Amino acid sequence: MQKRNEERLAGSQLSLDLIVEILKKLPSKSLVRFRCVSKEWSTIISSRRDFIEAIVARSLLAQQQQQQQPPLFVFHHCVPEPFFTLSSTFSESIKEAVSVFASPGPGCTLFEYQYVRGLICCYSTSYQLFTIYNPTTRQSLRLPLIEDSVTEFRRYICHFGYDAVMDQYKVMSIVFDVREFSQTFHVFTLGRSQQSWRRIKGIDDEKLLPSVDAVCIHGTIYYGATRITKKANCAETDDSRRTFDRGETVLLSFDIRSERFYHVSTPEPMLKASSCTIASSRTLLNHKGKLGCIYSGRYETCMWVMESARKQEWSKITFDLPEHPLGCLKGAFSGFSGVTPAGEIFATQNTYFFREPLYVYYYDMNRNSFRRVEIQGTRPEKVTRKNRYAVTVLAIHDHVENTMLLLL
Repeated sequence: MQKRNEERLAGSQLSLDLIVEILKKLPSKSLVRFRCVSKEWSTIISSRRDFIEAIVARSLLAQQQQQQQPPLFVFHHCVPEPFFTLSSTFSESIKEAVSVFASPGPGCTLFEYQYVRGLICCYSTSYQLFTIYNPTTRQSLRLPLIEDSVTEFRRYICHFGYDAVMDQYKVMSIVFDVREFSQTFHVFTLGRSQQSWRRIKGIDDEKLLPSVDAVCIHGTIYYGATRITKKANCAETDDSRRTFDRGETVLLSFDIRSERFYHVSTPEPMLKASSCTIASSRTLLNHKGKLGCIYSGRYETCMWVMESARKQEWSKITFDLPEHPLGCLKGAFSGFSGVTPAGEIFATQNTYFFREPLYVYYYDMNRNSFRRVEIQGTRPEKVTRKNRYAVTVLAIHDHVENTMLLLL
């Protein structure tokens, strides 16, 4: 009798493949909870590549079906210590705040954010503070220090990317010494057994100062850089603007798999436009799987698109917009923010002072039309905080769910 019951129980157990297919259909919040059911389920949900790719693909499909869904916002606070929250609306609650650790220096430290395939990289440009955060699992991971001499003259620029072939996320950091006029290049790979930064060979030309704007497309990180020359008889300072004269702008790429750097051939008018005035702005973005660069200046607003990454051939799209279109809008803008899955160019007010509502502005290139959307919770009458300060805002329009476990 007992043997018959055991045989019946064994026959009723689901196969592993069927369990995986059932789990793929569950909401991400349920998947995060179900990791504690068993070690096998935890491995499937958090580490199995085909499962994680299925969850990401499901999110991409949902984006295509709901093209005007609200973005996910990163709200960065610096009081009482650096932290950020993620939501489609603004809230003063710090219940789900993510700490990025107190900065060693006084005042508010400048932090930068980069988003790639479900994960967020947050880092300080002044101190060795690097954090990876997964919004789906609400897990954060602080990266170790770069083994390099630390001085007050060091500045950090990080670029975050993903290579689908090797299924690897990597953080590439450029450490720039303002005083010594030198830079070193380092890479950190998420999930490797040896969890430390590795120093790699960088660009031979050390007179190229990297910019913080970057975009990852098909395993390649693209970012801008400015050719600089050191000013004569310049006193020692940690402010690069007082130390260097800026020259031409160039476009560089970093291949995540091979960890090699390349110069990207770009149209001369595009480089001249990006270098011409401080009033102009340039934004690198992913335009339908191709590298795009939006330039907004005195005479025109346009987008250059690299039609072929192999041949590095570009096309140009000119927008029917007034001079300095973002200057016509109320609020603080550093440039266009990116492009939505529906193909709309959008711009987000990057600083919130609690005095007026925040808006996201959208421009439809095909219809030549503007629309704006208020970020809920930012109206002054809904804010109760007395000690008000500036909050940095980042909008993510291509967010996908990712159940990957962050391991150190």
